[in-house]
Amino acid sequence: MNHDIEVSNTILMVYSVPVFLLLIAGIIVTVFGYAKEKKVLKLAGFVIVAIGFQLLLIELAIALYFNFIISIS
Repeated sequence: MNHDIEVSNTILMVYSVPVFLLLIAGIIVTVFGYAKEKKVLKLAGFVIVAIGFQLLLIELAIALYFNFIISIS
């Protein structure tokens, strides 16, 4: 059972790296949008951050589901 928890945690860590990079990229685009005062860059940065945050919430839900399934068995 301990091996299952380690495997699920490893899988979730692998998936969390691209989500983290997406959030950082969105923040950087938003900062450049405010620095250059471009409305399109600001909007694109907010959209990227919103998508990254939604993916982060989905990943959290999957992690909770994995832990629930492992705790049952």
